[in-house]
Amino acid sequence: MWAIAAAAFGADLELVELPEPVPGPNEMKVRLLAASVNPFDRKVVNGMLRDSAPHQFPLVPGTDGAGVVEGSGERIFGTFFRRPVGGGTYAEYVTVPAGNPLAPLPDDMDPAWPPHCPPRA
Repeated sequence: MWAIAAAAFGADLELVELPEPVPGPNEMKVRLLAASVNPFDRKVVNGMLRDSAPHQFPLVPGTDGAGVVEGSGERIFGTFFRRPVGGGTYAEYVTVPAGNPLAPLPDDMDPAWPPHCPPRA
């Protein structure tokens, strides 16, 4: 799969090819449709959580997103943060603990287009 990742703390983000993640017990594998970009993600890459959480490298940032649960086809969105840090939403696929705060994504909602914006032409 393709992902945007950093090779080390503070490194530039690069497009890399990685193996698809395999869900563990009580996890779901999600094919991402959209990911948010926020300042927290850059802070994580810069090492903000280095002393408080384990990390995996290459580090794929991204905490929030929307996607389709593999196997069930359910469309969901929410927070995909997990430990070890580095398996984030800047990728084609992500695994997420089943207990993360996720919600159904309505069928008529485009996950990449915020509802407060005017419709696309």
